[in-house]
Amino acid sequence: MAYLECINTNTNKKTYLALQKPIISVGSKSGNDLLLTTGEISPTHATIVRRGDHYMINLLDRKRPFQVNGRAFRSCPLRFGDIIELSHFKITLQDGHVPTIEFKSNQSLKNLEALVQFSAELISEENPKQLFQKLLASIVKLTRAEKGFVIILQDEDRTMVASHNIKTKDKSTLGYSDTIVNKVVQHKKAIIINNALKDLNYSAAKSVIDLRLSSVMCVPLLYRSNLLGVLYLGNDSITGLFTDEDLKLLKIWTAQASLLVHLALELNDVKISNQHLRAQLQSRTSQTIIGSSTSMQEVFKYIKKLAPTDLSILVLGETGTGKELIAQELHKQSDRVSGPFISINCGA
Repeated sequence: MAYLECINTNTNKKTYLALQKPIISVGSKSGNDLLLTTGEISPTHATIVRRGDHYMINLLDRKRPFQVNGRAFRSCPLRFGDIIELSHFKITLQDGHVPTIEFKSNQSLKNLEALVQFSAELISEENPKQLFQKLLASIVKLTRAEKGFVIILQDEDRTMVASHNIKTKDKSTLGYSDTIVNKVVQHKKAIIINNALKDLNYSAAKSVIDLRLSSVMCVPLLYRSNLLGVLYLGNDSITGLFTDEDLKLLKIWTAQASLLVHLALELNDVKISNQHLRAQLQSRTSQTIIGSSTSMQEVFKYIKKLAPTDLSILVLGETGTGKELIAQELHKQSDRVSGPFISINCGA
C-alpha cells in the first residue's frame, strides 16, 4: 500500500498518511486528508488522485504552484520516491506500510515522562515567581518556541510574571500581541496561528503589524472555570512552527500546570494575609497586656499619650490588677526603652 511521508522542514516533524482513498485533499483548512497548517498554503491547495497503480497531483490554487523533484508544476504524475515541495513541507510518495505505531508509541512515552518530571519540579516549588519561570522554561523547550510569557490576571489587572528570551523591560517592545491575548482572555480558548501577518483574523491588528509576528500559540491557564492567566508562545522568524499536535500537548501540560499555579497563588495569599494579621495584631495590641473592653482601650490610650513625656506617673490599683504590667508598657513606649526597667516591691 502506498503512503505519503510529510516532513515539516522547520521542525523536522514527520507525519504519515496511508493512501486508502482514490482522492486525497491537501490544504490548510481542517477537514483535509493531509492537513498542512500554514498561511502560505490555501485552504484546499491540491489533490492527489489514484487511478489503479498510478498517482497524479493536481493544483487547485493556480497562484501558488508546487514543485516535484525541484521543478514547478500545476499537474504532474507521481512515482514512488518523488518529493513534492509545498511551502516548508516536503511530501514523499512511498511504497509500503505506514511506519507510525512504534514512532507514536515512543514519542508518547517520552512526552509522558517529560510531563511527570515537569509536574514534580513544579509541585516542589512554593515560590510563585520561581514556579512561573520553571513552567515557562519547560514549555518553551517542549514547543521549540523562540520566546514566551506568563501573564497572570488578578482583580482584572494583568501582570507579566515570567518571560523567556526577552532582554528589554519596555512593555511596548516585549513582542506579544494584545489582540491575541485579549481574545484568549475573552473566550477562555486556546489559539494557534501559523502566520499572523497573513491570518485574516489578526493581520490587521496593530500589534501584529508592528511586531511582525509569525507563529503564535496562546492558551488560557484555567482552574475549573476560573481564568488564572494566559501562556503565550511565539516565534517571529518561522511560520508554521506550531502544529495542532503541539497545541493538544500544550493543553495537557497547562491543565496540569494550572492546578499547581492555583495552589501556589493560594498559598502565597495565605502567607501574605498571615503577615498582615500579625502586623495588625502587633500594632493594635500590647505584647504584655491583652484586652478589648472599653475600659482597657482607655488604658491603652492613656499609655500611648503619657509614655513619650517626662512626667512622673502614679499607677493605682488593687493587688493583682496589673500595675507593674502598665509600668512596663509605659517604659516600652517611652524614649527610655533602651535603658533598664527596675521593679521594686515596696510592700516587702
